[in-house]
Amino acid sequence: MTATLWPETLAWGQSMVMSLQDLSVNVAQLSLLLAIAAMLHVIEEFVFPGRFIQWYNLFMPAKTKGRDPSFLVFINTLMMFLLLFAMHLGNTNGGASLWVGIAIFLVINGLFHLYGVIKLYRYSPGVVTGLLLYIPLAIVGMKALYHQRLVSMTYIGTFFLIAIVYHILSARAQGR
Repeated sequence: MTATLWPETLAWGQSMVMSLQDLSVNVAQLSLLLAIAAMLHVIEEFVFPGRFIQWYNLFMPAKTKGRDPSFLVFINTLMMFLLLFAMHLGNTNGGASLWVGIAIFLVINGLFHLYGVIKLYRYSPGVVTGLLLYIPLAIVGMKALYHQRLVSMTYIGTFFLIAIVYHILSARAQGR
């Protein structure tokens, strides 16, 4: 019975990959999906189950007493405005490039949460949405926009480097 199921499962997997290659999405759709993912991520961090700031203080103790959450509010608000601007630019190189840049920063954020889980051996508020929403959405979106010739692999690779360097410098500035 397993032998007969295996080819069917393989065929189903191949059809899933083929349908992803043929995926026709636009920047507005991707921006809306990424905004929804970001809102769910913020809810996971600060509402349910919440306690991100307490976890973050364990993971990266501040150089000074206390941590001001206003930066977190600012950066999440900025991200939403940038997603709105990407929607406004639409299916252009500029709109796609902006979306890819935001998506890559969010992928690195999801990986940051995973790194924190591994380092502290405890749940990080934001890790679930970071891994299950940000990363798959970014992969599908970047692949679709690349196949539509709205972004290049050079741009994607460059932005990954910029995002990684930014997160490293940010961690150092926070006292690590």
